[in-house]
Amino acid sequence: MQTKIAVRHGQLNDATREFITAKCDKLVHLFERVTEILVTVEFEHAGDRVRVELLVDAEHKHDFTAHCEGTEVTPTFESCLHKMEQQLRRYKKRIQEHHGDPSAREVAGDPFDGDSLDDDADDDEGLPPAADAAELSSPPGGVAQPPSAS
Repeated sequence: MQTKIAVRHGQLNDATREFITAKCDKLVHLFERVTEILVTVEFEHAGDRVRVELLVDAEHKHDFTAHCEGTEVTPTFESCLHKMEQQLRRYKKRIQEHHGDPSAREVAGDPFDGDSLDDDADDDEGLPPAADAAELSSPPGGVAQPPSAS
């Protein structure tokens, strides 16, 4: 994952850059599909306003954007980061709910609830004996004749 920091109309000290990078790395723990993060810090010409833009690129062409304005870089960035975390959580929840629908087997109840299939040999107790093949076969006419007692 790459974190890029762009600054317009001003400069950031190294401590602020490290702070931004460390906070952005935590987004990967929140949403594993993050591939690139671009932070743009823009100082207005008067010097009293700061605008922070946070762009997060994720796998499968999902892009997330958050914008914030304030008077200081660090609190403005943290506010922007909070917005981004909310977006990622909301998106991740939507994905999990979409793929988390219960299957028909879970809804109906699993007929194979863990019992082994090999244990059914002694389950035949109490059932009538099976008819032999001669009794079950029917003639070509379709009507079965009872076996003759000769």
